[in-house]
Formats: sequence, C-alpha cells, structure tokens
Amino acid sequence: MDVGAEAVKEGAILFGGSRSLVGIITDPVQEQSSRPAVILLNAGIIHRVGPGRLYVKLARRLAQLGFVVLRFDVSGVGDSPSRRDNLPFAKSSLQETREAMDYLAEVRGVTRFLLAGLCTGAVVAFESARVDTRVMGTLLINPQGLIADSEEEIQTYIANRANRRYYLRNALYNPASWLKLLKGRVDFRDILRALGRKSGSRRAKMGGGNPEVEKVMTGFQALADRGAEIFFLYSEGDPGIDELEVIMGGQLAALRGRENVAYSVVEATDHMFTSLIKQETFLELASDWLKVVGARCDAIAA
Repeated sequence: MDVGAEAVKEGAILFGGSRSLVGIITDPVQEQSSRPAVILLNAGIIHRVGPGRLYVKLARRLAQLGFVVLRFDVSGVGDSPSRRDNLPFAKSSLQETREAMDYLAEVRGVTRFLLAGLCTGAVVAFESARVDTRVMGTLLINPQGLIADSEEEIQTYIANRANRRYYLRNALYNPASWLKLLKGRVDFRDILRALGRKSGSRRAKMGGGNPEVEKVMTGFQALADRGAEIFFLYSEGDPGIDELEVIMGGQLAALRGRENVAYSVVEATDHMFTSLIKQETFLELASDWLKVVGARCDAIAA
C-alpha cells in the first residue's frame, strides 16, 4: 500500500549551477542522520514521478525507513528545461547527479548517497557510482544500455535471446501463434534463427575482448571491491538480464556471490512494473534491500 503524503515531509526545490533543475525532497518524519540519502534518477524521458507514480511511492516508503529521498528531473525531462550548452546526455546526466549530491550535502549535511533508477536511470546510477566515491550503493532497476549502442552485433544477440525466450515459453504453446505461422504471417526463418542462438561459447566470444564490455565489467567489479552495495532488480524476461550476462560472462556468478551484491527477478511483470500488484512486489524488494543497507550504516555509525 502506498504511503500517503501526510505521513512524510515533502517540498519542491530548484538546484544546480543555474538553479534550473526541479526536484522533490521527501524527508523522514524522524530523521536518522547515519543513513545515506537516496536519489531517484529519471526512467528515460519519464517525469520524476516515475512510471505509474512508482518513484513517488518508493520515495515515501523509504522516508518511512529514515532516508532522505530526492527525485528530480534532469535537463530536458519533466519540469527541468533543456540545457543551453548542448552538453551530451551521457555527460550532463552525470554532472547533474553530482549537483544533486552537492545540494543534499549542503542543505541536509549528507555525505553518502544511494542512487536508484529504472532503465536509463540505472545506467546513470552505475556510471555516477563509478566516478564518485560518495556513492555507497546503487539500486539498478532493469538496467539497459550499459553497452554502447554502436555495438550492433551485441545488441542483435541480446534481441535474439529475448525472441528465443518468447518462442520457447509462449509462442510454441499458443494455438494462435501456430495459426499465424500456417497463414504465412510469421517468417519461420526468424523463429529458426532465434531458436538456433545459444548462450555459451557465443556469449563468451562476443563479450571477451570487447572494450565496451570490458569497461562495464571492470566497473561492476571495482564497485564491489570498494564495498559499494549493488542491487540488480529485474522484470522477468527483461533484455537487461541478457545484457548483464554478456557483460559479465563467466564472472557473473562470482559477482552475484559477493555479500554486497544482490540480484532479484520479479516474475510475470513488464519493464515498467505496470501492474499494481507487481509494483507492490517491487516496493517490498527495494525497501527490504534498503533496510539492510540502512542497518549496516547504523552499525558503522555506532
């Protein structure tokens, strides 16, 4: 159940170098100063409320756990105007995330941060954590696009993996799919191509030695090595799952086995957690992880 606005303290802010970034701070009723602040990063071009108001619900629930939460719009999204310097998103999003941390450090005295985001927001969270040691953890929700878009072969491979899952789990047992095939409305060559793609040596061949893949893989390992908390939270069948497997290859099991790395998949939901029931599952998983992280922070402070 969503936590109501009356149970927390919320206020709108303007911050950043030109005071043009629009955000909402959700403060806990009873502040716990030992806890890091949580910053929620835009899910693509979706306003700071998040898909289906998911960020609003998450911010209020986390405030109940003692976390200060900031959800804001990066430039050109929601209520924040576009930048005038034409700085590419890959750079501007990192700069504005740093400005969000600087603002919370100034007005709330926070020195440590947890970054969370869905899809593109997860990529910004990861990239920001790599370069800023104030980030002590990341909640990566269906991260996609960790590998540069120019890596066409890898993206095609990931797409074929998704198609393979669809045919094996759904289409083969659906009479309507067979009817489409018999009527010539489905290209059987696409089916054979998808079913013929296997994950083992092919994945290793594509991931190994690729500089973009290596950069992301070492980035995750470096974050884990420095003790940062990482939570990979996926929807069942999300292409981001395949992307992570391509990136980590044979190192994925070792990464997932670390004490400070969590990994979970929510079954029978879409990329945006549209179903209210699945939103609740998501909120419980995210909140439970934050409780653990918060308890560790409290223990360190004590």
